[in-house]
Amino acid sequence: MNDSRPGSRPSARIAWEFFKVGCVAFGGFLAVISVIESVFTRRLGWVRQERMLDGVSLASVLPGPQAVNVAAYVGYGCGGLRGAVAAVIGVLAPAYVLVTGFTFLYFGLLRDAAVMSGFFLGLIPAVVAVIFTVALRMGSRCLGGALTWSIALCAAALTSLSPGAISVWMNLGMFAAAAALGWKCLQPSSVSESPVAPLALSRVLGLLIFPVTLATLYLVGPPLDPNGVPQLGLTFAGLGVLLFGGGYVFIPFIMDAVVEEAGWLSAAEFSDGIAFSQMTPGPVVICAAFIGQKVAMEQHGPLWGLLGGLVATVAIFGPPAMLMIAASQVLDHVKSSPRAQGALRGVRAAVVGMIAAAGVVILRSAMPSDAQGSVVLDAGLWTTALILALSLVALLRFKLMPTLVIPAAGLLGLLLC
Repeated sequence: MNDSRPGSRPSARIAWEFFKVGCVAFGGFLAVISVIESVFTRRLGWVRQERMLDGVSLASVLPGPQAVNVAAYVGYGCGGLRGAVAAVIGVLAPAYVLVTGFTFLYFGLLRDAAVMSGFFLGLIPAVVAVIFTVALRMGSRCLGGALTWSIALCAAALTSLSPGAISVWMNLGMFAAAAALGWKCLQPSSVSESPVAPLALSRVLGLLIFPVTLATLYLVGPPLDPNGVPQLGLTFAGLGVLLFGGGYVFIPFIMDAVVEEAGWLSAAEFSDGIAFSQMTPGPVVICAAFIGQKVAMEQHGPLWGLLGGLVATVAIFGPPAMLMIAASQVLDHVKSSPRAQGALRGVRAAVVGMIAAAGVVILRSAMPSDAQGSVVLDAGLWTTALILALSLVALLRFKLMPTLVIPAAGLLGLLLC
């Protein structure tokens, strides 16, 4: 990968190397990127350091899960389109298999075992602690002035208060407003813009057709079976190409789409799916496999559940990877555009607020309440508060990985409930 043209490494070798990365892909986006860089830049020498940094920069300005987008970028550089497909399949396979197994257990044996209710109750505050930790970490880097703080607070308020029926449009409008403010007011002054080559632009337009069509169909809402596999695919494909900021910002959007709008899961089931994704290597967005499998299983049985989980996974990761490959053709222009960098700063500020709001929404679903929805001050509330506090201490003070904290919180919930 010594220039902008894709290489010709064997697809099977690319898939195998990324499969090994996927088996140890714990610790979030930066941890996964560090492993990819160690393997493909230092050990194999297939990717130059500056090209790897370019891929990470590009992934941060595009929609979709950032770690998988970088995997697609590296795979494309090493082996073209086949290499990109091999990279995405390889890096996702371990987490997908584990989440699929967890889902069968959860909606079968474990769900019917009353003793496991405490375990799942303990998972939710730990997941919330992880989300709050991510918001704090991102906020320390992204929020540096009155405007970015204002964008973050407005995004948090709108995410928390917008009705489910208009949440998608509200969120899109919020992103557009944040990007417009950043475009106008937050662009750096020391960057000069470079022109886009006509050939590169034509390649981008060709690769953009499919993802843009999916996003349009998702927003328009064609007449499909609301619980069918095609609707699953369209929903997750639309979310994948409309959401920026990495895995954690997807949480409130996905929750709105599958809990509030579609009614496919309860808030508690959604939180458990997030917990499962946190206990596996790979991105948090692998919870799409949990959701798709659950919906298709309820409608058509276990075998259809496998199909639903696979369709949801391919839909949420595939189109953003295509956008990543398309945008790599005009990478230098994206990197050098001060307007694009300013828009990105505005979007990042909104992302921080939305992530924090997602934590609050999920935490609220874990609190015991009466028929009117008011929080009940009972032992369950104090257990939730204790597990949340201990999880925050473990994550912030002792820097423990979520893959350790979340299962430990489940065991503590099992003991206390």
